[in-house]
Amino acid sequence: MVKTKKPPMTLEALEVVRVPLMSIHGNDYNPNKMTGEAFELLCMSIREDGYSQYILVHRDTREIIDGFHRWSALQWVNQEDEFKGIYDKSISC
Repeated sequence: MVKTKKPPMTLEALEVVRVPLMSIHGNDYNPNKMTGEAFELLCMSIREDGYSQYILVHRDTREIIDGFHRWSALQWVNQEDEFKGIYDKSISC
């Protein structure tokens, strides 16, 4: 039996946009936990250097797919009213 190769999976392009910080919301299935000390370090890093990773957000529901702790830290330090987020056009939560 000859195995055929599957074609490589292609991903739809993601759109990077600025969105109001309070227009998105966390999800209730985030399995990641962060200690208070780690959260304080994240907040300090954002205050001093800004944030360097985007927050992945579902386009329709505005639910956070990835970046919940960054979003929480941005709110805590009240650094910005808006942030650069990525809307994912293809994932449905």
